[in-house]
Amino acid sequence: MKSTNHTWRFFRAGGSNQAIIKSGKDIENIGLLDAKLWSALSCPTGGLTLDSKTLALIDTNGDARIRREEVIAACQWTCKNLKDTDKLAKGAEALPLANINSDDPEGKILLESAKEILANLGKSDAAEISVADFADKSKIFAATPFNADGIITALSCQTDAEADAFNTILSVSEPKKDRSGADGIDAADIEKFFADAAAYLAWKNQPSADSSIFCMGADTAAAFAAYAALEQQLDEWFARSEIVGYQPDIQSAIAAQADEKLVGAYANLNFGDLKALPLAKVNTTGTIDFSAGINPAWLAEASAFAENVLKPLTSKTVLDKAQWSKIKTTFAPYKNWLASKPETKIEGIDAAKLAELCGGSAKQDMLALIEKDGELKQKVENFASVEKLARFNRDLATLLRNFISFQDFYAKNKKATFQYGNLFIDGRMCELCIKVDNVADHMKMSSLGYGYLMYCTCTRKGSAPINIVAMVTAGESDNLIVGRNGIF
Repeated sequence: MKSTNHTWRFFRAGGSNQAIIKSGKDIENIGLLDAKLWSALSCPTGGLTLDSKTLALIDTNGDARIRREEVIAACQWTCKNLKDTDKLAKGAEALPLANINSDDPEGKILLESAKEILANLGKSDAAEISVADFADKSKIFAATPFNADGIITALSCQTDAEADAFNTILSVSEPKKDRSGADGIDAADIEKFFADAAAYLAWKNQPSADSSIFCMGADTAAAFAAYAALEQQLDEWFARSEIVGYQPDIQSAIAAQADEKLVGAYANLNFGDLKALPLAKVNTTGTIDFSAGINPAWLAEASAFAENVLKPLTSKTVLDKAQWSKIKTTFAPYKNWLASKPETKIEGIDAAKLAELCGGSAKQDMLALIEKDGELKQKVENFASVEKLARFNRDLATLLRNFISFQDFYAKNKKATFQYGNLFIDGRMCELCIKVDNVADHMKMSSLGYGYLMYCTCTRKGSAPINIVAMVTAGESDNLIVGRNGIF
């Protein structure tokens, strides 16, 4: 506060004496004005014609209401950071840089930050900064490698190695939008990438420590594919052969059912029906010959199994239960290894590249960039303070003339911030309209007034309905009835 005493001037309106807010001194000394002389002690942050973002900045405790103490604090902070508070009383759209109080430590920081913001916007020669300069904050940070949002972008990388690591991580991460609007990654993305990479490389290198996994060397993958294609069919075939071996008479009943499917498949050339039949005709010997008698629907799979698995492992074309069990045991390590493969996008990256990234300083370098980005937190907060100062410079005086007093309400050719549009109805225009959030609560007080109040619900296609109350001060009330339509 810049003075300890102040002479107030008042005007008489609405049955009370109301303080006139006209000069910078009036604003500087708001805290000295007795609370009982304030026209209002609180107001909502919504439903007013004043910029809601400005009101939210004054509402420091975030309860959606502005109270006397918060108004005083906003005035004191703003006056401390301005040289000429009389300009504040005028509420200009633009804040001259020359009016920022650089003699104050905080004001000096605000001035430097304002100049940097204008430089980032390509307006280094500008002598003033306005609320409009903050309309698209991404432009303020468009050319800045770091902006304290916890996200780094390609612009943050200072070496080719960092750029390569960044692009690799970004390729398998969900891109985050940083303040500049560019795609980037955060610390969680970096940690996840290197954790996934370590898990994938450990899985990838497991066969080198366990020779049983690649049981057929370089041919293991192709052989396992052939094995897996018939694994269920062969399990079922040997299970059925054991049943037939236990009770041979069941074959006649099974054959009757199979014959119906075979006839249908033969007549319609429908291999889908044949797929439902066993791999080969079940017999009592418990052996299956892959050189003859294979179900035509499974012929391709059977041929691949015989060439890639059966012959290399047994040198035969006939398979019995014992051999099948041995083959399953042989492929078990590879099958288990495949099943343990980590589910991650990492596998799309070359393993040698992953090993190079994990073995070097890439993780530390990326996290260091995140840390460097965080170091600018104070700078970005200063940017936000510059916007607050610009907003208060424009809007604070208007708020005071509609909060401490109702100066604007009683002035000619002005409207109070709580006046909300015009209502046209029954051949008249109602200028005193107020937005109402809770009609029932508002109506509890309406009977204390001397005007005729109309509560209206206003609807517009594509927008949520709003409620208003309008005061009618002239004319007849006969046609002002429920169901009457108007234009707001």
